[in-house]
Amino acid sequence: MDFNEKDYEKLSIIDKLVFKELIAKCKACKDGDKCQQNSYGMQPIIGKVEESYMIFYTPCKFKRGHYHSYIDIKSYKNIYKNSNRNHIIDELIKGNGGFIYGRAGHGKSYTMGYIANMLNKKGHDVYFDLANNIVQQVWKFETRDSKLKELQEVEYLFIDDFGGEKISSDIIYICWTPIIKSRIDNNKPTYFTSNYSLRELVVKLGKVSDMTTAQVLLDRIKVKGSYEFKDKDYRMGENV
Repeated sequence: MDFNEKDYEKLSIIDKLVFKELIAKCKACKDGDKCQQNSYGMQPIIGKVEESYMIFYTPCKFKRGHYHSYIDIKSYKNIYKNSNRNHIIDELIKGNGGFIYGRAGHGKSYTMGYIANMLNKKGHDVYFDLANNIVQQVWKFETRDSKLKELQEVEYLFIDDFGGEKISSDIIYICWTPIIKSRIDNNKPTYFTSNYSLRELVVKLGKVSDMTTAQVLLDRIKVKGSYEFKDKDYRMGENV
């Protein structure tokens, strides 16, 4: 990274030494997750206060956004490559949200974790959790309003294993309808993984509420893109 030599020369002798050491760490850094600065994700700059030049700090381009995740999204890389998966990733990485479905064990959660990781590395805030965990958190009456507000407003929401949680009409009305309706209607990118297709989810949700409510809810998800995930079962080690 470059800096203004004229400003640098106006630093004190001690600040020059400190600045050189700090800037060297930034120049050697290729990945924010390996940041060597004492203040993670912050890079030094030279600024002026009245007539004195001093060292200040500003977020670097590698600084991650905030994230909540039930898995360590930092460890999720794009290592399981094939044409179907790559096509889905190319669409989801655009940051517009989406729904992927398919058989269990084929890497849907891992792929969505990779998408969350890449968006978070670009400085975006993400919330990545199991549908069952989200339901349990919203169900607590004393924290319901604050949790719903967080889930409705976070920059990127990832709901893993949607439809795998225990479903009831109360859960649909208290949890999923306010979250999904608010996010989709306000163009907040939302991602879903599920073992069920949207058609199957309409039937599943319709049995515990009504078909109209289920159809309206799933139609909101559908507008962000639905992708069938076809891959081998990595848990069972089957061939592609």
